[in-house]
Amino acid sequence: MHDINGWIEFLDSPFFNLFDRSLILRELIMQIRRIANSPATVLEVGCGSGLTSVLLASMGYKVTAVDANVTLVEKVKRFTAVFPNLIGEQADMFRMNFGDKAFDVAFSQGVLEHYLTMTSSMRL
Repeated sequence: MHDINGWIEFLDSPFFNLFDRSLILRELIMQIRRIANSPATVLEVGCGSGLTSVLLASMGYKVTAVDANVTLVEKVKRFTAVFPNLIGEQADMFRMNFGDKAFDVAFSQGVLEHYLTMTSSMRL
């Protein structure tokens, strides 16, 4: 029988969170690249601090990063001087004004849990 205490500590550690996020990010990037090559247009809904959007912009994608939090969008906008193919916009994910088929790829990660009261009455 193996002692799992070491694994429990690892799984609860900030390192695992970073490791786990890097695996998720790698898979996400692979899926986006499978669907569309740069300079395809990409929409990230709930971009947070913009790490994924900046990474995609650095790969040549035309990225629109949207978040409801204006402070987070301002952080994304700081990168637009370096990446003119990156746009940061403040908007509610349920009230965006983009036309149909405006983007080649659209994705969201870790966002719906912030809308628990709204999503509890919605069928996803």
